[in-house]
Amino acid sequence: MWYVITVVASLVVVIGVIGGLVVGSGEKVVKDEYGAEHALRGLRTKAFAIAGGTAILWVLLSMLFVWHTVDAGHVGLVRAFGAYTGVKEAGLVTTFPWETVEKARIRNASHELLMDGGPNGTAASKESQEVFVVATINYSLEKSCVQELYTNYGDSYYETIIEPRAKQIFKAETVKFEAVGILPNREKIRRETQAELSKQLETFCVRGLDFLLTNVGFGPAFTTAIEEKQVATQQAAAEQNRVQIAKQQAQQKIEEARGSATSTRIQARADAYAYSIRRRNLTPQLVEWERIQKWQPEIVYLPSDSIIYSGSRGSTPQTAPPTSP
Repeated sequence: MWYVITVVASLVVVIGVIGGLVVGSGEKVVKDEYGAEHALRGLRTKAFAIAGGTAILWVLLSMLFVWHTVDAGHVGLVRAFGAYTGVKEAGLVTTFPWETVEKARIRNASHELLMDGGPNGTAASKESQEVFVVATINYSLEKSCVQELYTNYGDSYYETIIEPRAKQIFKAETVKFEAVGILPNREKIRRETQAELSKQLETFCVRGLDFLLTNVGFGPAFTTAIEEKQVATQQAAAEQNRVQIAKQQAQQKIEEARGSATSTRIQARADAYAYSIRRRNLTPQLVEWERIQKWQPEIVYLPSDSIIYSGSRGSTPQTAPPTSP
């Protein structure tokens, strides 16, 4: 299309130049200020001659070459008469009029891989539970063999060679695990899929492949069962925690009771031992002395060494105990 537009525009310019040359090719006689006559050739003749030559040169160049722009991260695949004949680097490139340039991304290509049921299919676990997956595949292409890749598979090479292999390898990995083990082993499944896919695509010019799992899910029934199991597990853990706390509290009370009983026994033994000592050393004078001690606030001592009179309780006079038993 660009070639056709260029040729048409060039022809219009040439026609205009030729017309200008014809119109401005004559001479014109003019008089100066002194009345002398001069023959003045039209200046338009020279101007149109220059423009005409330039236009003709542009037409010739347009007939020989066509200009194209190839973006960074791409290469230009030159195609002539239905076949790929060469590869152009990124930048401004030229081709012959009978050639076209098809841009091919070779750097940071990205595609989404869907295994969400329906025509996209699903993966499966060891017990045949459906596994739904959304993934992203990033990769680059080796520039030296892009022409061969497009010659054999065209611009739909991803749908032809990459996507089917990615699905097949991922299915082979998920079937190794039960459904409940897929999420805990998600990273392992991703690494194994990426490694095997990279290995298989080496012969197809694919380099720097990165396989990313965006989402992994299961069917509604299994998801509900997992949620119920998680709730039951949490409740069981909470109940076990309560039982453990009750056991600890009971054990604490047992230890407290055991300590109290031990303390009581020790105190009883001490009291018994003290009582036995007192009985062995008990004398009438000591008994009388202890009885008087109980009345101590109401005892009045007279200035006598041997007689004590009681207070308001009407006790009879008592003899003071000896200074030593």
